[in-house]
Amino acid sequence: MNIVVVGGGEVGYSLAERLTREDHNVVVIDSDEKAIERAQDHLDVMTLHGSAASMILLQEAGVRTADLLIAVTSSDEMNMICCLIAKRLGTQRTVARIRNPEYEHEMHMLHDELEIDLIMNPERMAAMEISRLLRFPSAMNIETFCRGRVEMIEFKAKEKDPFIGKTLIELGKKYKNSPILFATIIRDGKPFIPDGNTRIFEGDFVYVLGELPCITAFFKNIGRNSENVRDAMIVGAGRIAFYLCRMMENMGMRPRVIERDLEKCEYFNEALPGVLVLNGDGIDQELLDAEGIANMDAFIALTSRDEVNVISSMYAHYCKVPKIITHIGLLSYMSILNNTYMDNCVVSSKGIVADHIMWYVRGLQGGIDSEAIQALYSIGDDDTEAVEFTACTGMRCLNVPLQALRTKKNILVGIIMRGKEIIIPRGNDSIQAGDNVIIISCGWTLHHLDDILAG
Repeated sequence: MNIVVVGGGEVGYSLAERLTREDHNVVVIDSDEKAIERAQDHLDVMTLHGSAASMILLQEAGVRTADLLIAVTSSDEMNMICCLIAKRLGTQRTVARIRNPEYEHEMHMLHDELEIDLIMNPERMAAMEISRLLRFPSAMNIETFCRGRVEMIEFKAKEKDPFIGKTLIELGKKYKNSPILFATIIRDGKPFIPDGNTRIFEGDFVYVLGELPCITAFFKNIGRNSENVRDAMIVGAGRIAFYLCRMMENMGMRPRVIERDLEKCEYFNEALPGVLVLNGDGIDQELLDAEGIANMDAFIALTSRDEVNVISSMYAHYCKVPKIITHIGLLSYMSILNNTYMDNCVVSSKGIVADHIMWYVRGLQGGIDSEAIQALYSIGDDDTEAVEFTACTGMRCLNVPLQALRTKKNILVGIIMRGKEIIIPRGNDSIQAGDNVIIISCGWTLHHLDDILAG
């Protein structure tokens, strides 16, 4: 596909890197010379320096014949203008990052009037992910599939967990009343798909798939049924915190926000009258102590400065706060922090957006089956993914027992949803037309469900 990426910042750079890895032709446009130089030095892309609001520059980028334009500059208005011009010039599809909460109620109009095919609000998406983590305190990461019916939850195996050293066959027998699937294990930074003889060891990052009641029962059986989050401290009164506070209030939680910018404090006090907002620095230990950080059920670091988020989260860890969530802006920090940084949950709004756009692009590549990909999430790194497909009539993988289906190595058929039934498949089960199927893929890029087949 011919793809134009407007904005060479963290999100744009990450997208260009991943898109070129999947053999797309990519043009990156940015008005910042340093961003252009970085893309030129490290990526196999064409670059253009200048304002993407220029019709001449967009034509030079090839928007008349482009399959997709992705606008992820720091300006919502610039992103909207780029998409509008690109559509008028002939670009097939457009994607815009729009972050301002004031546009939240105008999304349908933007879709219709500006013909933007996909609009994403990264801060709201990040807030939704954090709210899920607060709802399930034992999880380090939660992804949803099958219209919310199935969840994939990541957790870290600890020394006292009763399953340490046990094979997955043994665990399946022991916890048969709460059936789940062990989908992936990350050990020493390397993800792999386990089999029945795999044993779980301390320090492993484990991904399980299943219906929420079954996953809840499993965590209860292994002693991970943490108390629900009630009181939470949030450092940083930005957009993520704004969306999150509204969600937390609806969930019956009591957030209190610490922000050093007085104007932001005043805005929060006016917009969120039910939330306690304090003017102060999130790394001021005396202030954190005075506001009862040691008694909090959760601590969430959401400032615009990664170093503040990390330091304040470290202090929360020292104070033994049960649930700590750290937002990170630099995507390059994600893999390091995920593998070494205590037991905290690390969230990146930029990473969430990049994943969502890659899912959209992968779906467009499916041609007539472009709606077949329903969800796509990276696991650990970009080489391991969980992909949800809708099985379409005529696919070669249909109606063949899984034990007889010749699939590529490192492919796992994880979950099948047939109507209202959720199936953890066995050898005699088969994929049928209309099923939603969750595939775990390690080392493969899947565009169609039939891509799981060998040969």
